[in-house]
Amino acid sequence: MSYQFKHGDRVTCDFHGSKICDGRVSINSDGTGFICQNEFMGLSADELFGYKFSLMTWPPYKEKTVENAAFSVTNLKLMEKTLDNLEVVDSVWNDDGGEFIVLGVCGSVYLLSTDTNCEIGTFFFTAKYLRDNGYTVKNTKEETIEIDGKKYKKSEVSDRVKELKPVE
Repeated sequence: MSYQFKHGDRVTCDFHGSKICDGRVSINSDGTGFICQNEFMGLSADELFGYKFSLMTWPPYKEKTVENAAFSVTNLKLMEKTLDNLEVVDSVWNDDGGEFIVLGVCGSVYLLSTDTNCEIGTFFFTAKYLRDNGYTVKNTKEETIEIDGKKYKKSEVSDRVKELKPVE
């Protein structure tokens, strides 16, 4: 089963062959799904996330997956998390292995938690500062693999497969 897009997910896609490099999924209360972006005018989503336009991408009765994307939206992908597009509750790591949670975003500045208490903010940091000081992003959307109807972390399955003896 493929990834089920959620309200607020950052995405890239193509629309009639033109690339949309910065978009966001918006799902109306009736279940209709949209890609919000600044390139192409279409039917309007209830929430635009600060973008100018939205394109209807999923009818209300369809699961919000790549396979079900319609209306000339193709090549739909979840945008990789970077230090430039962090959101509240994302995690970043420093060189010492400390984990910090993004508690707030104000323009291009992030308020990070301490590495010992995720409810206490420390200082505000720019993406440039984080990058220059060795911080990295912890991507929270880990790929899964389905075996016999159960989902497993793909990285764990890969590690275990290496332990198996090949059949000759």
